[in-house]
Amino acid sequence: MLSAWWKPLWHFAVHTLSYVTLFALLVLGAACTSALTALVPRVIESKFVLYVLLFLEYAFVVADAIYVLLTLLRVFLVDFKRPSR
Repeated sequence: MLSAWWKPLWHFAVHTLSYVTLFALLVLGAACTSALTALVPRVIESKFVLYVLLFLEYAFVVADAIYVLLTLLRVFLVDFKRPSR
């Protein structure tokens, strides 16, 4: 039985929307911590808070990179295991 022509398009659209949403959330988190890192030295004298914010900023960037790479790897492996018709 042949599948509907719109199924690959729907699959692509759902994956694109979910990946873009998660990517935007991680970038938003990194941008917020970056802004806080810029404001903290003016408001709070604690170096510890500054270092925690810097750590969180880098953690968001690393998490985003790992997420993108694992997603690409998963999609690559799933698509190449799928039999072509």
